[in-house]
Amino acid sequence: MTDQDQIQALKAENTQLRTRFIQALARISEMKAWVLKSSTVKTSKNSSKPLSTDVGRKKQSLRPKSDKPVGVQFGHKGRILKMSDTPDVTEKIYPHFCNNCGLSLQGAAFELVERRQVIDIAPIVPITTEYQCFGVGCSCGHRQAGSFPEGVSNHVQYGKNIASASGNYSSKD
Repeated sequence: MTDQDQIQALKAENTQLRTRFIQALARISEMKAWVLKSSTVKTSKNSSKPLSTDVGRKKQSLRPKSDKPVGVQFGHKGRILKMSDTPDVTEKIYPHFCNNCGLSLQGAAFELVERRQVIDIAPIVPITTEYQCFGVGCSCGHRQAGSFPEGVSNHVQYGKNIASASGNYSSKD
């Protein structure tokens, strides 16, 4: 086989491979179109997805439409926290030096500029109650012991206030 024959054979093979490649690309694009057309979008109706993830779901309010504007209505008096005239704790805050020149302000005459109050509740401190049962021997030979109050059934347990705050309390306990 001469070089010219070999070149002609390779050109023919190249043309044949290009034709097969183009046909394969056409089949792949047809398959992609078929997959996209036949695949179903998962929604809350046909899968276990939550309703909130549905695309295009219109959120409808159960409230009737109103002609009033959204938000606080005109003429509504706002409510704010009122300052207490008798705070439980007062902390006085004095500057120690001038932020401008750096001089000490010790011994200067200060005046009240602004007040702010923080309302909080006292921290909850647990109260541990220990029940001690005592026993005694009777003259008849019987040994008698005291009995714990109703609801005290373990060596250490939470009381009814903690149980009710955590939602684990029932009136049967």
